[in-house]
Amino acid sequence: MSATEALGPLYGLVQPVLITEGITHRQLSQVLRDAAHEAGDILGSLSAGGIGTVVHSAQLTAAQQSLSLMATETWAKVGSITQAGMYAQAQLAADQALDLDMFSGMPPMALQQMAQAIHFEAAQAVESLISRHTSGVQLADRIYANGKVTTKQVGSIIDRALAQQVSHRELAARVKAFYRPDVPGGASYAAQRLARTEINNAHHDTTIRLAQPKPWVLGFRWNLSSSHPRPDPCDDYAHADFGMGEGVYPKDEVPRRPHPQCLCYVTHVQEDDEVFTNKLAKGDYDDYLNERGVRC
Repeated sequence: MSATEALGPLYGLVQPVLITEGITHRQLSQVLRDAAHEAGDILGSLSAGGIGTVVHSAQLTAAQQSLSLMATETWAKVGSITQAGMYAQAQLAADQALDLDMFSGMPPMALQQMAQAIHFEAAQAVESLISRHTSGVQLADRIYANGKVTTKQVGSIIDRALAQQVSHRELAARVKAFYRPDVPGGASYAAQRLARTEINNAHHDTTIRLAQPKPWVLGFRWNLSSSHPRPDPCDDYAHADFGMGEGVYPKDEVPRRPHPQCLCYVTHVQEDDEVFTNKLAKGDYDDYLNERGVRC
């Protein structure tokens, strides 16, 4: 065998990623529940005329301003949670990139220095991803734009309520439902979609970035997620052949995730154990190791 994937058990690779996603999901759900409650309080202040009193446009000016401010603050919290998830995913990628079992004969202090260097590189990868323009827009700009979209969508809910002459109670229920995480669509879907996309991009990009300088890594294999309901570009990626086997990409040609909420992942294709051991003994990897504190 000329090359082997640095896989380990699939559970060991994917489970920490899912745990991080779960933590992010719970944090976002709490933020959205809080937003739904706050929206109810804001609109509840209109009901002085009684629960059945219809909503009038003149009553809503101050309330809409408060809802707009709340949308901005809510999405700022979404952005903070998303970035924290991105850093967590990057650190998971760093843990998976340490290859400590391959260097078990090295002094513990040298291995600790290498681990610190790789985790620092992972943090740099996330900072680059956060500041990078995706389709011309930075993450901070996407967060801001989502806040504006949310304000517009809530405005549409209010406009429909005015046209239908619904009660204050019904209007509050509609706006609260827009934020509640247990109601499909609305702000909850948009927030979870953005967070899942970005934190998985962080793991994907960091995995690639950390492996690029490793001389024993030959390329990357694109692994399909089991969550694909129908064929999409990921299937093409998993079956493309660049002369290294199906779904295996040279280090400088591995693609980015092609769509939001993509759960596919890449794994290393590297030298087999015997080749690795011989090259390590010959000093072929010394430059990489010395740059990360491992003195050979």
